[in-house]
Amino acid sequence: CGSHSDDINITVDSIPDVQFELPDLPGYCAGDTLLVIATGAETYTWANSVDFAEEADLHSHCIPVVPGDDVSLSLSSASANGCTTSDTLEIEIAPLPEVSIVPPPAPCPGETVTFTGTATGGSGTYAPFQWSGNAGSGAGTEYTWTAPGSAGAVNVELTVVDDVGCDNSATASLTSFDNPTVEAGDTLILCNND
Repeated sequence: CGSHSDDINITVDSIPDVQFELPDLPGYCAGDTLLVIATGAETYTWANSVDFAEEADLHSHCIPVVPGDDVSLSLSSASANGCTTSDTLEIEIAPLPEVSIVPPPAPCPGETVTFTGTATGGSGTYAPFQWSGNAGSGAGTEYTWTAPGSAGAVNVELTVVDDVGCDNSATASLTSFDNPTVEAGDTLILCNND
């Protein structure tokens, strides 16, 4: 029997080389929506324990994530010819500052009182506190309000931003007293020697 040979061409498809992209921010804050983009493959399937935004398409190359804590994203991807790979992306999430307001006692008409704001957590370094409300805006750890001539109310909001860019806020309200009502009563007539 004679011999016969044939050439066989085999094309080897490469495994996808997946690259991740994140927003260019100083830090990623808890509760923010992050758009994570993966490139280098044909199809994508995401899985993790963090919340995805409602509009997330788990088979898309870009996915919105709403983290509350550090995130570990798992991605299975495939090339056009079916070669698959798995990748993991770790994202460090910065906690938000904790903000609180200590309101003053209720004032009398015309009295000026002071709200005091505090912040803890986050990065520990904060921009100047920002106050807003129906009595105007201000900056600093304190906010003053002068009660009107009759009973009135004020609502204030304090917003704190740390040096990573994470922000949080707190609100408080206060109602002032009204002027007391004085009634003289009945007329009293006194006679001499009474």
